[in-house]
Amino acid sequence: MELSYPPEVSDALERLGRSLGGIAVKDELAGSEAPLELWGGEASEETPELTSGLGQVAEMRKLGEYALPLGGLLSQVGRRYLPTPRKWSRGGVTPLGWPDVTAPWRPGDQLAARFDGSKVSGRVFVAPFCVPANRVILLADGAGQPVLLKGPAPNPGSTERLGDAFAVTFEGSPVILLAEGAEAVAAWQRLVTWERLALLGLTAGAIDRAWRIALDALCEGKRQGNPLADEQVAQFQLADNDIERLSAGHLINDAAIDVEAGKPHSAEKLALARYFTAAQAERCAARALHVAQLFLPRMVPIAGWLVKRAHHLSVFNSAREHEVQAATAGLVAGMSLE
Repeated sequence: MELSYPPEVSDALERLGRSLGGIAVKDELAGSEAPLELWGGEASEETPELTSGLGQVAEMRKLGEYALPLGGLLSQVGRRYLPTPRKWSRGGVTPLGWPDVTAPWRPGDQLAARFDGSKVSGRVFVAPFCVPANRVILLADGAGQPVLLKGPAPNPGSTERLGDAFAVTFEGSPVILLAEGAEAVAAWQRLVTWERLALLGLTAGAIDRAWRIALDALCEGKRQGNPLADEQVAQFQLADNDIERLSAGHLINDAAIDVEAGKPHSAEKLALARYFTAAQAERCAARALHVAQLFLPRMVPIAGWLVKRAHHLSVFNSAREHEVQAATAGLVAGMSLE
């Protein structure tokens, strides 16, 4: 059964389609070979504000189909990475700077950044699929209580690639105080939820594109009369990608709807969806790369880029350890998936 989006989500997807319609494969080929840079890119004029978790997933899914850095796509369509209150919203593409690249922050945990009332010092991490960004939202320790800050791009020398993230070092950088204390914690947790919804959408988009590449490659092999295109191995890879695409889409939308409705165990269900679909994206991208190598060589760079994106979506910010623990805890407690 196909999901019918609410009118506001459908309208937003139509706007995205019009904005992204000019992107050609040659643009993606160039983008897939370009080095990742964290800072840069000017945001266009903002579109209507997102208020729906399902809308966040649907829009990010559409953007996730393109083999281009997310920040540039967001700037092109006039969206922020995370929907934020209007009083915080000016400034273009703004991802979260995580306090720790290996696990999510919980109240009471130590924070790596310090806020002295006007400036911040310390280090945070930003995922590479978010780039390029205009600024970053981070959580810091402000005189013994957590504070939520928005910081501009620091000096170029303060940013370095570190594994599956960019490490950003702040050395007395001026920032904007967004919230403090309990309000900062609540706002951070809401932003984390919106980021996880965005990651689900990007994951679904990567799976969609991997399926499409595999389909186009196999069709091209058939047109050229390549005998390998009739082999069951190739046919099964396409079928597996299609099954993964359908199952991931339903699981992701179901989780987004539950989060939006505030249902019990929605956080655990979101973690479960993140864990399973991240693994699905890695498998789908790998199959697409293999089939493209056989029948559609010009798409190999894009398929290879999807493999990297799927890997980043899978491992960044503890998509394995923490989300397995959260999902397991929910299941042990008798979580209902309905």
